[in-house]
Amino acid sequence: QLSISPNEFAKLQKTSDSLFWKNNETSIKAKYGSIKATHFSLFNILNEPVSLSSLTNKVVVLDFWANWCSPCKASFPMMKRLVEKYKNDNDVEFLFIEVWEREAAQINLEKTKLYMAENKFNFNVLFDVNNKVVTDYKIMGIPTKVIINKQGEIINVDENLVMLSEEEVFKNLSFFIDGAKK
Repeated sequence: QLSISPNEFAKLQKTSDSLFWKNNETSIKAKYGSIKATHFSLFNILNEPVSLSSLTNKVVVLDFWANWCSPCKASFPMMKRLVEKYKNDNDVEFLFIEVWEREAAQINLEKTKLYMAENKFNFNVLFDVNNKVVTDYKIMGIPTKVIINKQGEIINVDENLVMLSEEEVFKNLSFFIDGAKK
């Protein structure tokens, strides 16, 4: 429709992409002060330690959630689809960080194990028992998804995803995951 050559269109697309990523970075710096992801180490549902620093050279998707959060749980079928999409991609890792829980850690662990088993969610669930990671990442509400690229930089923070359709969220997260792999 623009009546331009394919080469001109490719240049325009490249410039547009560059501006998008630059504006995205500026937005993240405004919130966090830096694009560098804060390192952490938490225990997962199998009581194994998982640290962000052990996932260098991987794209990491953090999903902040809680057992009592209905919108968080409502996003899990879509997140399961996303995990399935990238299950054979060794460059992508998903971490579901449980935060702001109101019950004792052991009770919450058992509730989480039961919920994951009943719903056949094979997620790598981590427990932020002291809410340090959720605070470090300045998460104000859940569910929130954070995507970290292979260089350890935050490239996307998706909050208020309940306003979008499941398909829009899936496409948006896929876009940023694929972009983080570059």
